[in-house]
Amino acid sequence: MKQWDEMRTALYVHKLGTVSAAAEALGIHRATIIRHIDALDAALGAPVFYRSSKGYSATESGIEALRIASQVDRLLDGVVGKSAAEARRLNQRIIVSTISAIVPLVMPAIREFSESQSDTLIEIHSTEELARLDIGEAHVALRVGQKPNDAEYVVQKYCSFGLGLYAHPSYINRLGTLTSLDQAQEHVFIAPPLQAKRPFSAWIDRVFPQNNIRVRTAGLDVGLEAILHGVGIGILPDWAGYLHQELVQLVPLPEFFNENIWLVTHGNTHRTDSIQNFTRCIKSNRHPELTVD
Repeated sequence: MKQWDEMRTALYVHKLGTVSAAAEALGIHRATIIRHIDALDAALGAPVFYRSSKGYSATESGIEALRIASQVDRLLDGVVGKSAAEARRLNQRIIVSTISAIVPLVMPAIREFSESQSDTLIEIHSTEELARLDIGEAHVALRVGQKPNDAEYVVQKYCSFGLGLYAHPSYINRLGTLTSLDQAQEHVFIAPPLQAKRPFSAWIDRVFPQNNIRVRTAGLDVGLEAILHGVGIGILPDWAGYLHQELVQLVPLPEFFNENIWLVTHGNTHRTDSIQNFTRCIKSNRHPELTVD
């Protein structure tokens, strides 16, 4: 514990990968980060990290020190998470991490919560990256896909949803409707990038004529905009159809492509009043056509 400040600094560098990211997370100068690591190297008699232009990675001698530091940090974090100071901090700000396409789903809940908890700031981080709840990057996350399996997280199912091929009436008026995939050669499409890691990517490559793909994009929100502007037919989750009533579902995708959205909090903060109230709002304001089970 004599070197706890240095060990905690090294732990953040290990988790975040760079001195700059650790300095920002800890709220200290980069020079302090480097000084702490140098002091820890001297105390241990061996370097904790390999240093390169790409960042910092733990050496064999540093792995054990970082393992101990991680255990101590979790214990201290648990104490802090239960403290009144942490509760006050959470009552003043809640960071929500999700992809931008999901934001319209949860905005009614955010409106209700902000009206009833006017002293709390909701900070929304719209990103494809999975936020680290264990280091405070977010307090609440909404994640699509596989169920998060971190033992420190509290994971609740927000909803299940299907997928389908959708088009805007302006597209249908121009090129007609699609009632069967046998008609694919007569239509144009919006698709994910080649080699995209999507459950339906191989299906798209097989079904969509490659010469008929007009737009490729990894962003669901960008694909939605292209469909809304009549550029072509694209794959959307059913809830996008609920939110944009003008869209027409042409062909549903097979059920084995169905996905889930997970509501995720951290065990240290899950039972605080503000997080409980916020997640209650999130669940009670689901769109009526969303499936929970």
